[in-house]
Amino acid sequence: MRVVDSRRLTGPNIHDRGPGAVAELRFAAGFDPAPWIEAWKLALARGLRHLEWTGARLHVRRFRDLQGRQGAELMFTAPVDRLYAATDLNEWAIAEATRHFSPHAHEADTSAPSLESIATAAAEEQEERAGLLALLERAEALGVPALVDDDQLSLGYYDQSVHWPLRG
Repeated sequence: MRVVDSRRLTGPNIHDRGPGAVAELRFAAGFDPAPWIEAWKLALARGLRHLEWTGARLHVRRFRDLQGRQGAELMFTAPVDRLYAATDLNEWAIAEATRHFSPHAHEADTSAPSLESIATAAAEEQEERAGLLALLERAEALGVPALVDDDQLSLGYYDQSVHWPLRG
C-alpha cells in the first residue's frame, strides 16, 4: 500500500458536502484492499472516539487508475477548524491499518503522530480559529455563502463578498 496524497478538504467535495480529510492510496497487484479498508475504518473510529469527535461521515471510493492499479480514496468529515489535525488522524489510521497487516506489526511506525499529539494539535488549531464554527453556522442559517481557506473567511460571492483574515 502506498499513500499518493493526503490533504484537507475545506468545503463541498466529490465525497461529501462538508469539510474533511482525504487520503488517496494505491495497492499492490493482487492485494485485496477490502480487509485493509475495514481495518482503517476501525482505527479511524478509535481515533475519533479518542478525540471525542462525533458525527463524522466516512466515505470510501475504490477505483483503478490509468495503469490498472487498484486505489482508494479514504475520506471522513471533520470540523473545519481542525482540518490539519483531521489529516493527521487519517494518516494515523492508515498507519494503524498497515501495522495490522504488516508481518512486522510489533514494530512502531514513528512517522505517524500519536493520538495524544493529534489531540494537542487539534486543540491548538481550534483555539487559533476560535469563533469560526459559530460564524459559519450563522452564515448558513442566513443563507449567506461562506468559504474558508488557510488565510481568510469569505462571506458572499463576487463583488458582494466580505473577507476577514483568520489569523490576527
